[in-house]
Amino acid sequence: TVRTAGEQVVTIMTALDGVDITQRSAVNPTFFDIARRTAFSYGPTANLLSAGAALLLGVVAWVRVIGAVIRLEGLLRWVLTTLWTLVGSVAVVASMVGATWALRAAREVYHPWYARPGRLFLLLIAVGLTVGWSIARLGQWLPKRAHGVRHPLVAWSIALPCWVALGAVTIWLAPGAAYLWLLPLLSAGLLLSIIPTANAFAVRAVSAVVFVITAALWLNTAKSLLYFMVPMFGRLPIVTPAYVYAAVMTVAGLMLVPPLVATIAKSRPFVRPSLETALCLFAVAATAGFAYAAPGYT
Repeated sequence: TVRTAGEQVVTIMTALDGVDITQRSAVNPTFFDIARRTAFSYGPTANLLSAGAALLLGVVAWVRVIGAVIRLEGLLRWVLTTLWTLVGSVAVVASMVGATWALRAAREVYHPWYARPGRLFLLLIAVGLTVGWSIARLGQWLPKRAHGVRHPLVAWSIALPCWVALGAVTIWLAPGAAYLWLLPLLSAGLLLSIIPTANAFAVRAVSAVVFVITAALWLNTAKSLLYFMVPMFGRLPIVTPAYVYAAVMTVAGLMLVPPLVATIAKSRPFVRPSLETALCLFAVAATAGFAYAAPGYT
């Protein structure tokens, strides 16, 4: 820690040595890093221009995508798939909140994850994946005409309007953090606006590119925020609400899951879905055991 702090001080002072620090500016730049390796910074003008391009391309891409999905499967099937996706999303969030509450109820302290928060986070991921997979499997019991559409475009037809709305809200309320939504939206909007939407392979390839970009922006940010929230809420004179960690994971999942699903979506059902179900249940059992056995404090 001392070495890292010293390196930061020397680096900052070396950089400031060539800057006239008496020249002040009221401009608030946007700055962030990628995988703690490369830093980016740009001013409010570039931020607004990128926001305008991202929102415009996002709308254009959504119009193309929704038109292609309706031509492929029809409006009714898309509506049913969207509704089932919303049901599954609510169930996933509720299950993560319930898992947090259950872990606390089963232990002798209010914050049993304080010493080992990573175990709780793994449990929430395992529970969320299992419930999401279970909802998808339950959809097979619906009438055949009401089965969900498997084309990778479906994920984008649902995600893009959400990304556009979040991008518009954040550029207005939190322009310094808007890049987390706008850059993935810009890449998805640009690529989905130019590729042939009827080509499933091209859609998957584009989705993989967008997922890499989104993961580079979100994974480390979400992890840092989660680990920061543990001591912050632990030191407040309140009992940490059971929904706070699930809320952060939900926001991150809204950005990470759609491009991932669009990348791995198959036009045909899985050959052995019971194997995936067994793996999910095993993951829940293992992570629940680790989280329960973790010391509350050290």
